[in-house]
Amino acid sequence: MLNENIRTIRKSKGLSQEELAIELNVVRQTISKWEQGLSVPDADMLISISEVFEIPVSALLGETVVETKLDAKEPVLVTSTSLLIQAALYAAGCMSYLLICLLFAGFLFLIPLGIIQEMSERITAYSIGMAGGNFIQFLFMAAGLCYCVQNRLSSRRAGWIMSLCLWTKAAVMTAAFAIAAPMVTKGNGTLAWSSVFIFLFYCIAPFVILGFFYMNKSINVMLIYGTACILAVIILHQCSSYAQYIGYVMRTFTSAGIEEELLSADHIMNLLKIIGDLAYMLLLVLQARVLHKEQITLLQQ
Repeated sequence: MLNENIRTIRKSKGLSQEELAIELNVVRQTISKWEQGLSVPDADMLISISEVFEIPVSALLGETVVETKLDAKEPVLVTSTSLLIQAALYAAGCMSYLLICLLFAGFLFLIPLGIIQEMSERITAYSIGMAGGNFIQFLFMAAGLCYCVQNRLSSRRAGWIMSLCLWTKAAVMTAAFAIAAPMVTKGNGTLAWSSVFIFLFYCIAPFVILGFFYMNKSINVMLIYGTACILAVIILHQCSSYAQYIGYVMRTFTSAGIEEELLSADHIMNLLKIIGDLAYMLLLVLQARVLHKEQITLLQQ
């Protein structure tokens, strides 16, 4: 009973055997023996354990304690190096989505000035939609960065952040098709199968991510790695189809003297989008890898 209570309360507090051993000034093997019932702590040590667990000794010696899950307090990445890498990736995502938002917002100032006259209503609606979508993604990545810096990023928070980013991308694709259909269709006006696949992926993949990060990691980690591989293919596809998009821009914006400026801005937006998507993909892989290693460690203890 005592050994089960020590193990259960330790896990509910989010402590590893090594961390508890440091708190009690003993070696990890001592904690392991207590939890296996091979030895028992003396009276003084029981008092120390109760102080660390913040429970009375009577509760520690009493009936079996029901395990409580405090996953929200468990950090996703536990080493300083991993936290630094994660913070850098979140910062890269924040920078990319914010700059894209500002660039799209810039088109809204060109239309009233008369610099862009053709298809002004469509451009206005499209720019507002893209600026809003990227700003929402910026907010999600900024939230992840704040939690990361404060070392408060739990697996559930990470799962929601990564999932909401993909759902926002799906919403942005919907807006793009509704407002500027030629950007997501073939030249003959029919919807490209690649666009359908990417849209469905953005809608379905968040459920897989939530299943791993939020619902007690019930999804196999290989599905997360597979999701990251699909994201990599999507990024490569977007790069390969960029030439077609350039043609669309050249045909749409025909005002004299502004093609070069528009294409320069579009080059920057495309590069920023690739940086943001790469940062997202690397975050997904890194967080899944660390959480999977923690899960294996807990099973071995």
